[in-house]
Amino acid sequence: MPLETEGNAPNSVLNQYDILTSYDEGLGQDAGYGSLKKRSVAKEVALYKPYNNTVDTFIQLFGGFDTVTNFKHEWMVKDDLLPDEALGLTGTPDDDNYVNNTTGTNSYIPSDVAKFAVSTEDARIFRTGDRIRYVNNTQAYSYALIKNIVTIDANGKYLEIEAMNGSNLPVADSNTAVIHRMDALRGSDRNYDPQPRGKIPSRDFTLIRKIVHDTGYTPRSMNEEQYIDFLLEQEGDLFKELRRSRTLGYMYGVDSTVELDNGDLVHSSAGIWDRISNKNLHPLSTGGGTFDPQEFKDSIYKLIEFAFGAESGGPDLRQCFVSAKFASYLSQAFEDKQQFYGNEFVAGVRSMRFEHNLGVIDFVHAPVLEYKHPLVGGSLREGAGKAVGMLLPVEQCTERLVMTNEGPSSETFRESGGDEEELMRVKTTEGLKTTLLNYAVAIEEE
Repeated sequence: MPLETEGNAPNSVLNQYDILTSYDEGLGQDAGYGSLKKRSVAKEVALYKPYNNTVDTFIQLFGGFDTVTNFKHEWMVKDDLLPDEALGLTGTPDDDNYVNNTTGTNSYIPSDVAKFAVSTEDARIFRTGDRIRYVNNTQAYSYALIKNIVTIDANGKYLEIEAMNGSNLPVADSNTAVIHRMDALRGSDRNYDPQPRGKIPSRDFTLIRKIVHDTGYTPRSMNEEQYIDFLLEQEGDLFKELRRSRTLGYMYGVDSTVELDNGDLVHSSAGIWDRISNKNLHPLSTGGGTFDPQEFKDSIYKLIEFAFGAESGGPDLRQCFVSAKFASYLSQAFEDKQQFYGNEFVAGVRSMRFEHNLGVIDFVHAPVLEYKHPLVGGSLREGAGKAVGMLLPVEQCTERLVMTNEGPSSETFRESGGDEEELMRVKTTEGLKTTLLNYAVAIEEE
């Protein structure tokens, strides 16, 4: 469902959302002895105080969904085409034939045929017959044709290149000068060998984890007049706990498996913040000790240029989940709100839409970024605070994975052979699949 305005009465349209779950009451009966009720609560949990759990709300409502049958869900990153640029090899051989030998004693001797050293991994990008360009020592591009690709050692290969116009190829800007693959040229009149440039996908995975929260109530409480209200309150508390655990599992973590004393296994996976910050991290300039609105604005515009303008194929509309400090900076820097139009309401979540010629950002306050801040000492609860944000197009980048027949459920039961105390439990077994993270950016105040 598209992320559109729901008006000023968002709760009147919540029934439109179909919160998928794999729960089947006929399977997976591990509720204990004398189960009184066991029901799917996927929708109730997802819409329980959505404004306090904005990251989870957006993922539940707008992210993808799939059911899985293995605790370790693996997938091929199908969009992982080879890149078309590389850096020169740091350890370029000290040889006068190498264009990018700029630090050795045997300096490159300009010639119309030369070598350009790249890493073994980056050599996969290039093929014989490719036209390339590299950054030379005058900070301009020089063009050449690849005649051959030869192994240097286990760490590197060299591209045998020839100038296109017969003149000498200038020395590169540095050993690690950038080299771009341009177009693939072949002879016009005679046969030529095929030079396939294959797609080499990489593998990614997430571990499916079980989240469980329990509460108990005694026979005395069952005799109270407000017993039914008490049960509803208890279930509400468990919903809150489940959403808290699910959100923190989505956000932070590490890929690991721990064995319990009984031989069972506990699974954990890297969180989406960890994955994004390791891939795309944007430093947010705010003026240091004294907030500078203009410096903050400039930093936001740089973020938009980087996220929307520096790559292609990404969505025009992206969500940005921000901490309280970040939200405060936005209000101060864009006090006139000329670039914000209206207040968006999505399933009860308030957001501010920011328009730019390159794209649109919906800024959404995410309390979890203050509750469990990604930076040590960064929460407002601990002092002055640090602004952080997570630019994340939810629909394109996230997919919920739920173990078959173990979607969100609630049950009330007594343990076999246990006391008179009755128990209530909410649980789910799920993980989060993250893809296309080149569209996402982690933002941290400098």
